[in-house]
Amino acid sequence: MGDLWWTPERALLWSWVVTCGIQGSCFLIAAKCKFDKITDFAGSMNFIIIALMSLIIGDWYSARQIILVAEVLICRFELAIFLLMRVLKRGKDDRFDEVREHFCRFFGFWVFQAIWAWTCTAPAVLACAMPADAPLDYRDFVGIAVFVVGVSMQFLADYQKSEFRANPANKGKFCDVGIWSWSRHPNYWGEILIWTGIFVGSLAATDNSIIWAGLMSPLYTLLILLGFSGAPIAESESNKRYGRGANAEAYAEWRRATSPIVVMPQCLYRVLPGAVRLLCCCEFPCYAAGSTDVENPLGAEAAEKATYDGGEALHGEGDAAKGEAPRA
Repeated sequence: MGDLWWTPERALLWSWVVTCGIQGSCFLIAAKCKFDKITDFAGSMNFIIIALMSLIIGDWYSARQIILVAEVLICRFELAIFLLMRVLKRGKDDRFDEVREHFCRFFGFWVFQAIWAWTCTAPAVLACAMPADAPLDYRDFVGIAVFVVGVSMQFLADYQKSEFRANPANKGKFCDVGIWSWSRHPNYWGEILIWTGIFVGSLAATDNSIIWAGLMSPLYTLLILLGFSGAPIAESESNKRYGRGANAEAYAEWRRATSPIVVMPQCLYRVLPGAVRLLCCCEFPCYAAGSTDVENPLGAEAAEKATYDGGEALHGEGDAAKGEAPRA
């Protein structure tokens, strides 16, 4: 039947209130008990809770709303289990070793996680607050297709990397098998596609311009993965680990031939000019941080500056948000 009280504005407001309650209470437990095992699980479950809450309170239950909420549940439940199993296996989360004892820096991560959950779920939350009178159209099917590609890519990347690391013969080696030979961070590309697909699928819910507020979902994902706590930190750490020593030459060659984010064959990426790599494939100068042995597509001077700037960011205030949103 639908609840007309549950407007898009109220849906966004109350989903934020619930998010703050979830993340705030879990932060207090984690800070008090020095307990890492709930951190990523709380973040992933936050998506599921506010998506289901919006569907149930909205009470429209249209096909579009059910599809969008189901997509959120599928991708975040898989992530919650993956991250929970990982931290249980490791015993702790190494990302917090330097910030766990610093209240403000540790709290900063939880604020970051709250914003992440709220912004990314916004398209589904908004769609669930719209009257269910708009039939499915091409945007729904395009969104579903993009989502399926994204979640499949993310699952495949996680599976292949887990299998690679489980092989004792690969100890100390970088993962360059399967889809990892087409992208240095295929899981990030999958994450970007997931939220882009959900946003596109929400557009047909209404002609109300507020639905475009859901654009913050893929944009925020791009921001944190390409320029904040995702690729810059992962690239810097990989460059330091593999950019010198026995694997340095093979690592440099893999890096030169492999797109950082966008999945594409090496034969195609090799022939792209540096400007195209930068603008279309997100090969940013900061990704050369951590190793002077790694070739920067924009030149040696840019690589040297990226190494300096990236190191400063990694050891400075950037650590406050070192919680890599989707996966490490």
